Amino acid sequence: MRWIKVAAVVVGALIAFVVLESVWHLLVTAAVIAGIVLVIGAVVALAVKARSQYRLAQERRARIKAQRRAERERRQLGAEPMAATPVRTPRQEAAVPRHDVNVEDELARLKREMGAG
Repeated sequence: MRWIKVAAVVVGALIAFVVLESVWHLLVTAAVIAGIVLVIGAVVALAVKARSQYRLAQERRARIKAQRRAERERRQLGAEPMAATPVRTPRQEAAVPRHDVNVEDELARLKREMGAG
């Protein structure tokens, strides 16, 4: 009877070993598959990013070529190159001194608007 108990313990240990080894194998396989999926995802993301950067570079090159072509055509027609007109923001416009404004009238208007007067 004692040998049956020993055999049962040995068989149970073998079954436990096989189950644990199977679980460990599944975990390792899942980790490897997850790693492969991450690598593939990173490659796809980099490919999409590179494609968008390539498209932006193509658009930039096309725009520069069009500007150069237009400049060549202007030169061939003998037209003067257009000077770049600076665009002024409202803050810059306010910073430009106006000489046609009466300071006293402007001060009175501001006081009226603020309710101080």
